[in-house]
Amino acid sequence: MAESIEILAYITADEKRVLSGDPKEQQGLAVQIAQALRANVVQFGNGDSMILGGER
Repeated sequence: MAESIEILAYITADEKRVLSGDPKEQQGLAVQIAQALRANVVQFGNGDSMILGGER
């Protein structure tokens, strides 16, 4: 059976996509959310983070 991967959250520092926030704080938040969800974090070069989860 194929593994299913879902995007659980996308966190960005781009002021056009969020109300406010410090990029370093957002990266830390992404890691904390991923730990709570037992998920993985992908951090992009532009400062954005994606939290991925799925069947294990």
